[in-house]
Amino acid sequence: MQTPDFRIDGRVALITGATRGLGKAMAFGLARAGAKVAINYANSHEHASRTLKEFTEAGLKGMLVRANVTDEAEVRSEEHTSELQSPCNLVCRLLLEKK
Repeated sequence: MQTPDFRIDGRVALITGATRGLGKAMAFGLARAGAKVAINYANSHEHASRTLKEFTEAGLKGMLVRANVTDEAEVRSEEHTSELQSPCNLVCRLLLEKK
């Protein structure tokens, strides 16, 4: 689904949980709205790489970032901001409760 009036060109969005489900849908939606999307992963580089491949096949731009998103300093670290080529403007963090 496209939302033509929703544009965030040039903004950087770090999406946690972007390798599946709601996080993946958010990542694709924000990328289609013009954001530079950083696909965050904690453990599975394989899942994250597959998602990035889907991004590029859809003509979207994204990158993989391995970071502990519970640590704001790490998310905004010079290492990650230089990878993204600008500071992170939006962090979408999915909190899932295990039952």
